[in-house]
Amino acid sequence: MAKKLENPELNESCSRENCRCGSGCCVGKCLIVLLAVLWVVSAIMACFYSYKSYQFSTLSAGWKDNLNKMLEMYKSDAYVDYATQQTEGTISGFYSNYWDLGTAWEAVDNGVSATETESFDSELLSADEISELKVNWVVYGPENAKITILEFADASCGYCKRQVAQDKTVDAVMAQYPDDVNMIFKNFPIFNETAAEAMACAEDYLSPENYHEYVIAVFWADDATSVDALANLAANYWADSSAIAECINNWTKADEVSTTMSEGQAFGITWTPSSVIINNESGKYIVVPGAYPAETFLEAINELLS
Repeated sequence: MAKKLENPELNESCSRENCRCGSGCCVGKCLIVLLAVLWVVSAIMACFYSYKSYQFSTLSAGWKDNLNKMLEMYKSDAYVDYATQQTEGTISGFYSNYWDLGTAWEAVDNGVSATETESFDSELLSADEISELKVNWVVYGPENAKITILEFADASCGYCKRQVAQDKTVDAVMAQYPDDVNMIFKNFPIFNETAAEAMACAEDYLSPENYHEYVIAVFWADDATSVDALANLAANYWADSSAIAECINNWTKADEVSTTMSEGQAFGITWTPSSVIINNESGKYIVVPGAYPAETFLEAINELLS
């Protein structure tokens, strides 16, 4: 009978008791344990990153929904009222401490809807003065209208946004007098000079109808301080966006904006919105200092036409 050779070195079993460091049994077992540990770690990391990915996706979806809600809030009547109250409070505080408004501010405090200004030497404008107010500006509406409304506003003024873009007060007035009223938008940038520059630049590239729509769009814009945003917005009304951007960046229309500011101040205007309603035939005019409803404008027009 053949005898089985016994070699302790080759006949070891891989048991916990006889596994010695350096033996083939021990190395193999260590590799198995190491692989098991790596697999567990990999599984844990996979679960972690899967959770993080889900959490990130959920967070992103939440921010998108929140952003939409914020945009809806910014365009809501309640927010416009809130923003305008905050703006008016800031301006009121500034004026009360640093600027004497005189009778114009008292008129608003007393609830006067429309008041004649005495800033000019005469209560009546001459034909030359009326022509000067219209030269180089975009006239929207019938060219030979009996009444012209000068609308002084700032794109970052909450009350202006309500009058120009939300309520479209002057548009409503013109609808009542389609043949007798035209209007000229006048920049009066208390806060936002960039938007004023953009609207002044657009005058050279847009028809009166498109320019009027562009002005309304600027007042509706979520970002009315970005040169690119304002230039791209003008492209929606067939203007060359690159030309508009260059015009804004170079402050090409700075003198023109300064002129409209001076014109408003000559009427005693110190805040926005403010409007001047002019009878082109008699030269008589009425200043409406604030964001009043269309009825206030209609009363003033009826008085001027009477």
